[in-house]
Amino acid sequence: MLRATMKYSGVSAKVMALYGKLLTEDDWRHLCACASVSDIAAYFRSSKDWSEILPSSLSASTLQAAVLKKVFIEYERLYKFSYLEDKKYLLFTLYRAEYGFILDTMLRLKSNEPPATNAEATEFMRKHSLVDIGALESCTDYAGLLEAISGSIYEKPLKRLSQNQETGIPSYREAAVLFESQYYKTVFSYANKDYKGLGKKKLVKLLGTEADLLNIISLLRLHRYFPGSINKADELLIPIYDLLEPRLLKTLLTAKSEGEILEFLKKSRCRNYLEGKNLQKLESLYYEAMEAFCRKIIKSPEPSICVPVAYLTLRELECKKLARLIEAVDYGVEPEEVL
Repeated sequence: MLRATMKYSGVSAKVMALYGKLLTEDDWRHLCACASVSDIAAYFRSSKDWSEILPSSLSASTLQAAVLKKVFIEYERLYKFSYLEDKKYLLFTLYRAEYGFILDTMLRLKSNEPPATNAEATEFMRKHSLVDIGALESCTDYAGLLEAISGSIYEKPLKRLSQNQETGIPSYREAAVLFESQYYKTVFSYANKDYKGLGKKKLVKLLGTEADLLNIISLLRLHRYFPGSINKADELLIPIYDLLEPRLLKTLLTAKSEGEILEFLKKSRCRNYLEGKNLQKLESLYYEAMEAFCRKIIKSPEPSICVPVAYLTLRELECKKLARLIEAVDYGVEPEEVL
């Protein structure tokens, strides 16, 4: 146990060094003031942490891909430095990325676009992923896609979906919901039953908190933008929880409006998710709540698997936010509108 604790302490020290390189409020102010993608790249060029990821051929799309790839570059560094038991769990970071790659390929096939290299995938990911990323990139039909994901946690769920008669591809929306549910069920089950490292209880809470927030946002988004689909809400929800217990969730599903959902939540243990948050921007609710929770974990004096997981979550949130900022600047939209 002492040896394991020392190993965790080493990982925690490495995380704290990386944590100090996350973008500050001042960085965000400068980035939001950029008038072009070239300006953003110039700002990155002045930072040792970000200059290493700048693409040789600069465009909004190549810069977005480079920014998103940074998560996996840092993931690889932490993976190699981690305790053996933690490496088994950290592989779920790859499995989470896999379903994004599969969905991208479904869109490509549906649009009859030619094979393309995934700019976000690192060599480490290609080696350790249960999905054959190379085959996914080169496939030209749905049969090839299924062959590429053979043996992954998404093969059986995808095969259960019916194919569209015109495109030959299952519904993107249905696949996205199914993949997300499959990922969370699988990782939650592993954390609960099979994980043998330190911080198991906190790890389960981290996963449950993330699922709670995603489910709350799904319900609010349905009421706000798709009120006609409320009767299908339970089909879209992730089947794990922390504070959003089944009885409360059942109550939320009976709500007649977004406001009624918020009132129910404010009277429950989930009220802390909402306090001090901008409820008009649903994505901000998730980002702000997860950021606060992850920062609290990282600053905890107890070393555990949760420290690198929380850091990678923060970096992923940051990089996705950056990708949205790059797109906004490229299209001439005020960054504050999408952040």
